[in-house]
Amino acid sequence: MSFVTSQLALRSITKRLSPMALSPVALFSLAVLVCVSALIAPQALAQNMALKGAGVLDVTSGEILQDHTVIVEDGRIQAVGPARSTEIPRGMEVIDLQGHTLLPGLIDMHVHLTSGGGYHGYERLKLTDERRAILGVGQAKQTLMAGFTTVRNVGAGSFGDVALRDAINDGDIPGPRMLVSGP
Repeated sequence: MSFVTSQLALRSITKRLSPMALSPVALFSLAVLVCVSALIAPQALAQNMALKGAGVLDVTSGEILQDHTVIVEDGRIQAVGPARSTEIPRGMEVIDLQGHTLLPGLIDMHVHLTSGGGYHGYERLKLTDERRAILGVGQAKQTLMAGFTTVRNVGAGSFGDVALRDAINDGDIPGPRMLVSGP
């Protein structure tokens, strides 16, 4: 429980966000899906749980829907609705998220997760492919914890970004969904 509340991309929202131009149902479903995937550790995704009492951002209206429950079964969202009318299946783990707000995961379409941000110019020559892979593991987790659930990696030597994506998809390491380009 402390991992969920202290480590994951759960953010309180104080400002209204501008609506996007997609259907309200699609946006709401996407918002809840990416929030839960960022909120829960990768190894916990197969669990059954109810996330109860959270505010949920409706990205169409920019409103926070207060006191909602999200039902997750076998790692998939099965229901989202007001806490008072959403039935929680018997025996399901309940995680109290009162005072917190679920929001859509962020998407960054230009990242270099396997590059060292502090290495510039000739300093980059110090980075071996192996070192870049190690940097990528840390940066993938840091990116996910910052609320980014999808990224597009736009270049990595020796297919390091492909290996990083595969390790995330296999559940070996935490990280965002990755769209990759290779070298």
